[in-house]
Amino acid sequence: MNKNNRMSNADRAMKADSQKTHPFTTIGSVVLLRENDEVEMAKKTAAIIVTLCSGSSSDPHFTNNPQKSEEGTKTMVFQADASSVDELIRGFEKTSTNPTVQRLFKEMSELDPDCTVFNWECSSGYSSGLFPEETQKVLKLVSYLLKGNHMVMFSDFSLKALIPNWSERVLGPNPFVRLPGDFGGVAVLQFDPIDLK
Repeated sequence: MNKNNRMSNADRAMKADSQKTHPFTTIGSVVLLRENDEVEMAKKTAAIIVTLCSGSSSDPHFTNNPQKSEEGTKTMVFQADASSVDELIRGFEKTSTNPTVQRLFKEMSELDPDCTVFNWECSSGYSSGLFPEETQKVLKLVSYLLKGNHMVMFSDFSLKALIPNWSERVLGPNPFVRLPGDFGGVAVLQFDPIDLK
């Protein structure tokens, strides 16, 4: 084998990482996973997860692992490119013409609000501490979610982007402080919920 054609371990890792990107055909796509599984889709919906990714993901938990709910029910998982934030905002404003987004919001309307979670994954697009899809758009979407009593999750890189762009007007007092340096261990976060109201 020509040594120039050999892949180093680092090259292999980079290629594998690049393949973690979501299977979107167009920028701004929202995809319902397992949509073609007729048996699964026929079950009553118990919960909804919308997971947003920018670039390659280090946190594909919701998309790589089957999400379980009570027997006879299903958890719907929607996978969204970060550029779909505009379309998701239009979903709240009832102006979206995207069939998948329309289905998402119809399903959401039939559940208790806290049965829906929007998750911003730890993904490469947020590693610089910014939201490529524009901070104000992210905060607008988060504002709609919180006003609707839905759950919102940010972790690792996406949380790193959220902390410096926090809006007290939208999110209330900021309970987070970005510590200098990186941290790779386990941390326990404690806060008083009353202080966050």
